[in-house]
Amino acid sequence: MLPDTYPSVVLGISVLILIVSLLLRVKTSRMQTEAQSLKDNLSTTPLEDSIQEINTQIEVLERRYDEGRKTLEALSKAMIPIHQKVEMIKLGMLLPAFRFDDSEILKEEIKEAHQRQFEIIKSGKATESYSNWTWFGSSHDGAKMVAAYNRLLLKAYNAEFEMIRKQMRYSTYDTACEKLERLSDQLSKLAETVNANISEEYREEKREELFLWYRELKRKDQLKKDRKRQQSELRNQNKNLGVDPDEIEEDLEKHEAELEVAKQRAKKLIGRERAELEKMIARIETEKLRLEQKFQRAISQAQITRSGYIYVISNKGSFGSDVVKIGMTRRLEPMERIIELGGASVPFRFDVHTLAYTSDAPNIEKKLHDKFRDVRLNVSNERKEFFRASPNEVNAVMNELGIESDWYYDVEAREFNESNLIRKAINEKTEMNSNLTESFPFSI
Repeated sequence: MLPDTYPSVVLGISVLILIVSLLLRVKTSRMQTEAQSLKDNLSTTPLEDSIQEINTQIEVLERRYDEGRKTLEALSKAMIPIHQKVEMIKLGMLLPAFRFDDSEILKEEIKEAHQRQFEIIKSGKATESYSNWTWFGSSHDGAKMVAAYNRLLLKAYNAEFEMIRKQMRYSTYDTACEKLERLSDQLSKLAETVNANISEEYREEKREELFLWYRELKRKDQLKKDRKRQQSELRNQNKNLGVDPDEIEEDLEKHEAELEVAKQRAKKLIGRERAELEKMIARIETEKLRLEQKFQRAISQAQITRSGYIYVISNKGSFGSDVVKIGMTRRLEPMERIIELGGASVPFRFDVHTLAYTSDAPNIEKKLHDKFRDVRLNVSNERKEFFRASPNEVNAVMNELGIESDWYYDVEAREFNESNLIRKAINEKTEMNSNLTESFPFSI
């Protein structure tokens, strides 16, 4: 007698055979279709051409793969310093925020110091731990806890160092050093549970960095003293001048601008109005001639007093990034002259690359102008002291002339950059409004 489950088994086998048959039929149909397609292709396209087309596609794919691999390698290489900076920030080593008047030497030295410190951290030598700590009997968990202590210790040390460094003044360097030493002791006591502390190697690197910042403060203090002495010399010399050539030159520039506007207007007028305007032009030209003569007398007299400041400035927004103005001034506060030059005649203020005090300013200015004569922008008016040169090139020539001064290559161009940001925001808002208008109907 057959078991009761026999009909169910037979039914299941029958269904399975049916499903397999259907799958085989579908697969057979698909293979027949593909075979027919290949047959049709072979009937219209020779086999050699098909092989050539496939080889071409393989070559294209291989070329794209090589290009993608090179791009990936370049991106990976570019990401290395970014990952490093992120890791430094996580450890409390904030990226140095330099002031506009910090020297280029300081910037390079601080960056190198931070790189050395980071190498010490990566090697695991920034902290020291003398403990076989276990956590609930687990050496592995205990080691993780000690590592976390070391990381927090290092982060706290770096953050506190920044506070000490920023509060330090030229006269409080010794106090800052004492604070740094006390900080190490305090952190060691906090981490005495796992017997961890900041290593002497890393502490020495931070002492060296603190000294670099102190040396910069000392340099700036000396600059203040030198500036007071220079102002005293200029004040005594300027008593004999009677008139400031810079002020006369500024008046001359105003008259030249008025004259140009008047001449353009005269071209569009006729009759009595033009005659009146031509009289005004004649008066402006007469006054301009008088100022030019006065300017030359002032310059001649100023040659007797040789001391002054050589300035190298640029105006990225007005003239581009490869144009500098090289001039001199005898102002007690040379920045007053720079601010005047960035007045209404140009759309943006000037950025200062150097202000070099010298006892023979007229001669140095002339030598610089002669050196860059071939790249002078305005060759018909030598009062226009603009040259197509970089600050680095001017610095090299001034070094040849024996003129030492602080240089600043990174231009702020604040007004120019702010204007670009505002313009970009306005354009993005306009584009967004335009997209919204196109996305929705004007009325329902």
